[in-house]
Amino acid sequence: MSYIIVTDDYFGGAEGFQSILNDYYENEMEVLRPNDKEKARKFIEEGLIVGGRRVGLTEGVEKERYQIEEALLNQLLDSRLIRAENTHLGKSYELSHDTLIAPILASFEKRRLREEERQKAAELRVARKRFAIAASIALACILLTATSTIFYVQARNAKSDAEQQAKIAQTERTNAQSALTSYKKAQLEGARDRYDRYLASGITYMTQTDYNTALNNFDLALEVLQNYKED
Repeated sequence: MSYIIVTDDYFGGAEGFQSILNDYYENEMEVLRPNDKEKARKFIEEGLIVGGRRVGLTEGVEKERYQIEEALLNQLLDSRLIRAENTHLGKSYELSHDTLIAPILASFEKRRLREEERQKAAELRVARKRFAIAASIALACILLTATSTIFYVQARNAKSDAEQQAKIAQTERTNAQSALTSYKKAQLEGARDRYDRYLASGITYMTQTDYNTALNNFDLALEVLQNYKED
């Protein structure tokens, strides 16, 4: 009869044995429900390991501090990841063996790094969104400034044309033409005043990072311009 002699090499040496332990911890975590998994990891990785050493927690702490209910506690005990220990202070819970510390800490570190990467990615998305908003507002300011210049030139030319028409108008139409010019001027000044106020308010709100209010004021300025052109 032949026998198989099981040595460390049978499991792939120390590296293979460590891999088995790591897989064992991860596999036992995967069978838990999502909510229980998060609680169990926190209980084991942060409660039963302190400073790289396993420690015991007195019975009751697992529920009060880590929300480990009886059903989940029994599941962890059955998995042999943790064990109950009776001491002179009463029952306590601890990791079943020191060999589990390294794979558990390695798992904790991997998850921590993944969480940091997710957080950085989320922050980057927020930064890009804010940049896009700021860029849109800056472009709107440039367009509004250019439009304001055109608006002023058009108004000045309109005034010049009105004056020229007034000069060549017949005497009997002088009074009527003067009244019409005054009316147009009043309309123009009122439109320019509203336009300038909305534009200035929009720029002020933009510097205060109140982008929604800034865009509302820019829309009002464009509406004044559009109404003036339609008139």
